[in-house]
Amino acid sequence: MTTSDVDSNDSGPGGSAPGVTSPRDSSGDGGLDGYDVVVDERGQRCPRPVISLSRTLRAQSGGAVVALISDDPASAVDLPAWCRLSGATLLSSTDLGTSGATVYVVRKRNDDQPAD
Repeated sequence: MTTSDVDSNDSGPGGSAPGVTSPRDSSGDGGLDGYDVVVDERGQRCPRPVISLSRTLRAQSGGAVVALISDDPASAVDLPAWCRLSGATLLSSTDLGTSGATVYVVRKRNDDQPAD
C-alpha cells in the first residue's frame, strides 16, 4: 500500500462515507483490497473507531481480517488495548503520511479460541 493510493480517495474505500463498512473489493480501491472488510472511520473520534471495529468483527467469522482507517490520534493507543482485551490480533498499522490517517489491520480470533 502506498500513501498516495489511499490519500487520493478521501471519501473512503469504494466511495463509502466514513464509518460505513464495505466488503472486500479487488477493483483497485486505493490498495485496500484483500481484506474481508474495510472500515473507514476518518473524521470520527474516540470511541467511535473502536466501536465500529468491534461491531464489524462481531459480524465476521473467526480469522477474518479487517482494515480500519482512522485519523484519530487516540486510535494508536485504543486499538492495541482493545485487541489485547478482545483476543483480536493487530497485524499491522501503516501511517498514511500527510493525511494523518493510519490503516490498522486486525484479525478476529478464531471462534474456538478463548480471549486471553
